[in-house]
Amino acid sequence: MTAKTELEDAIQHIRTSEKQFFKMGEVGELTDLEAHVLRFWESEFPALRPRKNRSGHRIFSKADVELVLRIKQLLHKEGFTIAGAKRRLTESVESPSEMPGGNGASPAIIKAIREVETILQDTLKVLDGP
Repeated sequence: MTAKTELEDAIQHIRTSEKQFFKMGEVGELTDLEAHVLRFWESEFPALRPRKNRSGHRIFSKADVELVLRIKQLLHKEGFTIAGAKRRLTESVESPSEMPGGNGASPAIIKAIREVETILQDTLKVLDGP
């Protein structure tokens, strides 16, 4: 199995998950990364900005986890430096069809749409009742 296929499989697994948001520990398990690595990448990659809940814990959306997987792919499998990975991610934003699962929409737009989808699904659950 090629590295790109592994990345696409991992991303597909995240996309099909019933969970919409993941805690730091869950992201660590899904990506096989330590929490300190995730926090460091958050400081290095401006696109990686998980929300914080009321208690201040990081909550990662599916798009955040996909970005973590892509960063891991660039750094660990493809051998990019942090600076090189930043450049590659910037290039991917400019030409999103090259990204795995890319359909021409920028990652920021995709993330916003997924967040709206989550809010709408949660609203439907409340309206449907127990």
